[in-house]
Amino acid sequence: MKNKKTLFVLISALFFVCIFAVGVLGFLGNKSEGQTDRPACSGLSSIEDVDSALNSHSAITKNLENISPSVSVSKTVTCDNEKALITVSYSGDLDTFEEIQNLLKNTGGYGVALEVVKK
Repeated sequence: MKNKKTLFVLISALFFVCIFAVGVLGFLGNKSEGQTDRPACSGLSSIEDVDSALNSHSAITKNLENISPSVSVSKTVTCDNEKALITVSYSGDLDTFEEIQNLLKNTGGYGVALEVVKK
C-alpha cells in the first residue's frame, strides 16, 4: 500500500512539473524574436547622455542604418520625460537582428541604454 501511495505522489508531482514547464515555455515562446527588452527606468540613461552618445557615435548610427533600409536609430524619452534610451528599429528577419547585435557588440555600442525593436 505504501509503494502505491509513493508512486501516486511521484506521478502527481511529475504531472504538475510538466504542466508548469509547458506554461513557462509557452510564455517564453510568445516573446517576440529579434528584440531586446527595454530596461527598467532605473537602468535607463539621462536624456543628455543619450543626446551626447548619438552625437559622438554618429559612425555607429550610420553603420546600423547601412545594414538595411528598414533600420532606423532614434532617441526614446520615457519615465515621465526624465530618462531616455536609444531605440534601434528594424523590419526584417532574424539575420537583420543578428547583424545589428554583432555591430553593436563589435563597436562597443553607444555606452548608454539601448533597445532593439522589430517594427
